[in-house]
Amino acid sequence: MDNITNISFYNTGNTFTNSAGEDYYDIITPGVAILSADNSTYILYYDRDEVTKIDKKEEGFYDWSKEVAEFLIKKNKYETSTKFLSGLLMCADNEDEDGLYDFMQENGGEVVFDSPNNEINSDIGIFVIKQIGEAQSTEDVLIKTDGSKLFINDEKIDLSQLSSGHFDIYQDPILVYAR
Repeated sequence: MDNITNISFYNTGNTFTNSAGEDYYDIITPGVAILSADNSTYILYYDRDEVTKIDKKEEGFYDWSKEVAEFLIKKNKYETSTKFLSGLLMCADNEDEDGLYDFMQENGGEVVFDSPNNEINSDIGIFVIKQIGEAQSTEDVLIKTDGSKLFINDEKIDLSQLSSGHFDIYQDPILVYAR
C-alpha cells in the first residue's frame, strides 16, 4: 500500500481550435491525474471522463512530463512539440517558469499564470489547467492506494473512476500558457 502525498489533475485545451465558452473550463479536455507517493508515481490517463490506463512508476520523483506530453499530443492532435508541451506541464506542476526556460531563451516569450475562471483569450493556443484535489480536511487525512483503489480514510474509490469531483476542496487551480 502506497501513501499518497499529492493528487494533481492536468487538463489541456487549445484556444486556436476551440474558444467557445465563458471560461477555460468550458473548453478543456481531460488529460491525466498524477498521484505522487513516497516511492512511486501513478499516472492515470483519461479519454473523455474515463480512466483508460493506469501506469505505476517505481520512482518517487518520476519525470512524467515527456510521457504525458506525448499522450496529450497524440490524443488531442496538437500541432506542437513534445518539448514545448512537456515544459508547459512542468511549469504548471512546479508553478514556475523553469520548465520552459530553454524554450523561451531560444524562441522568446513568457510563461503566464492566470485563473481558469477568466474569460477565454482566443490568441493563447495550448494551455494547461492544474487542479490539486484535497480531502475534506487536510488534518488527519490519510490517502493510500493499492494500485487499483484509492483509500481516503474510510472511503474507497476505484482508481478507474477517480475524478476531480471526488474532492471537496482544491488549492486554487492555475491556468498556464506561453505567449
